[in-house]
Parts: sequence; structure tokens; C-alpha cells
Amino acid sequence: MIFERIVGIDIDGVTADLLGRWLTIYNEEYDDNLRHADVTDYDLNTIVKPAARNRIYDIVARSDIYDGVLPMTGASDAIHMLKDAGWEVIFISHCFRTTYDQKMEWLARFGFIDYAWENGTRPNKSFIAARDKLMINVPILIDDHLPTITRFTGSGRRGMLFHSDRHPQGLTWPEVTGALIGR
Repeated sequence: MIFERIVGIDIDGVTADLLGRWLTIYNEEYDDNLRHADVTDYDLNTIVKPAARNRIYDIVARSDIYDGVLPMTGASDAIHMLKDAGWEVIFISHCFRTTYDQKMEWLARFGFIDYAWENGTRPNKSFIAARDKLMINVPILIDDHLPTITRFTGSGRRGMLFHSDRHPQGLTWPEVTGALIGR
């Protein structure tokens, strides 16, 4: 295996539309109507109703948060294209205690990884939980968090900022596959 053909991909906001599910739950519980486009800062406390401040992050730590999460537009096709072109894909994501298994099961449910019980253990070669992605030794990282990408590229590796309402200058999935495999 050639090290240069390995790419780390963030889950939340790059592969999975966690924000969409998060906002749906918040809007239902707090009678609000926030949309993706309203989230232009990493601190959601700045845009939610006062009653939800300091509690908005409790939603994402729920044990069922991934039940309604859908893939980001284009993620499935793009990631399968990368794999078909010979790229090894390692999913890297920060996890709460309650979300590691949820993320693993979500990745399998949508066909991003194989996930099966074998002899009482779960294979997780394609998913790494890490709060600090800089510690994961991959040559390329696709992430939607600008400070993470800045630190990653500062370590001499290639970081690709993913498109979001916070970072409209970031790359979309077609741009990512174009940059990595020329399609």
C-alpha cells in the first residue's frame, strides 16, 4: 500500500449531515426555525434562543442522534469513487461517549464501511475516533473545521477544507474528487 493514497475524512459536516438533524431536533424542541444557512459560526450558542444556550450541545450527545442523519449531498458517490480509484479512506471524527457506536453503525448503514460482528469484536480499521485529528498519521485530511485544516497543513500535510455555510470557499465533493482523482 502506498502511503500517499490514504485520505482521512471527517464524518460530521463532511460525510454526514449531522447539523441538519441537530437543527431539526432543536427547532422542534425550542419552537424555532434555524436552517443550515443560519449557522455561520462554530458556537451555536450565539444563534439559538436563550433557553437553549449552554444546552444546545446536549442534543448532539444523545444516544439516538444519528437515527435521522443523512449523508451529505454527493458524499456516497464521491467516497466510492475514491475507493474505486485506489484510495484508502479512513474516517476520523470526534466522538462523545454515546456517539462512537452510532457513527460506526451509521457509516455501515449508508455503505461507507463494512461493519459486522466477527468473533465478538467489531472491525474498525476504517474509523478512528480522535478529538485532535492532527495526531492521526494520514497525508491528506478533508474536514469542515478551518482551525483543524490550518493546524494539519501547518504540520506539512495536505488539508482540504470542505464547503459549508461557515466556509463557502471550501471544496464540494465534486471538487474533492477532481483534485484527488481527476474526475
